[in-house]
Formats: sequence, C-alpha cells, structure tokens
Amino acid sequence: MPMKNTAIRDILLEERYRVGSPRSKELFERACKTMPGGVKGAYFHQPYPLTMSQGDGCYVYDVEGRKFTDFANHHSTMILGHNHPAVIEVVQKQLERGIALGAAMGIETELSGEMCRRISSVNRIRFCNSGTEATLHAIRLARGFSGRTKIAKFEGGYHGSHDIVEVSVSPSLE
Repeated sequence: MPMKNTAIRDILLEERYRVGSPRSKELFERACKTMPGGVKGAYFHQPYPLTMSQGDGCYVYDVEGRKFTDFANHHSTMILGHNHPAVIEVVQKQLERGIALGAAMGIETELSGEMCRRISSVNRIRFCNSGTEATLHAIRLARGFSGRTKIAKFEGGYHGSHDIVEVSVSPSLE
C-alpha cells in the first residue's frame, strides 16, 4: 500500500540514501572544507551528492561500488559513453603531441571545417572552454545582432555560471 504521508516517506528515503552512501558523505564533508559549496553540482543533491569513482560505457560507479545507468551522459557530452575505445585512442594520440600549447594547433581548424561541412545550417564555429563561456558568448552575440536585451531560459535548467543566466524567478526574489 502506498505511503500517504510524504513527509515520512521523504525522511525514510533520505535515511536509506544516507545508509547506502557513507563514503560519499565523508568525501563531501571533506570537500566542503576546501571548496565553497563542497563539490561541483552539489546544489542538485540533498543531503549530499553521490561521489562517482569511474564510468564505463553507459554506466557510472559510485565510491560505494554501486553501478548506475548513466542517463545524463554528462549532459550529452558523453554520447559515445564512458571509456569508448575510439575516443581513448585519439585522446592518447593528442596527449602525445601536446595539449594547451597556448597557440593555435590546427586541429581546431580541421574540426570546425568538418562540423560546418556536416551541419548545413552552420557557417562558422567558435570553440569555447566551457558551457558557461559558450552561453555567455551566445547571449552577447544574440543581443548584439538583434538589439534586444531580454533572453528566454528554462526555469531550473542549467545555463552556465554567470550573472545573466543565474537569476531566477522561482522562488520569489523577495
């Protein structure tokens, strides 16, 4: 029979979560001592986030050794899964040549050309270091092109970590 009292259900679920994840709790408490807010994304998880130790294919494993299906795929950036052999091979080759050399390396020109060729609506591409930087530039570009100042965003969605997109209307700002 389903539980009718959601407060009791929530307490029991949280206790089950805590019992099943003591190592994640310990690691989060340690992280809070040296990083504001604990860890990246901690605000999405209460009472603390699970700490993952590895990924393989469509699965991730927490520090307790439990296996989870990764439906998020790092917000779709891991569309080929974790530890895909072809990805590992090209990353290893690039590491041998060097990364972050502080100058153009040519590989970005090859990639942008291939992307423009494959996506008919794309004429040019600007690579960014993060999603935050990408949304910041996209908003600046859209405002400059349109002359408008307002933007639309999904309430509760992640749009980067900059002032323009972190403002919310729920809960009330008052």
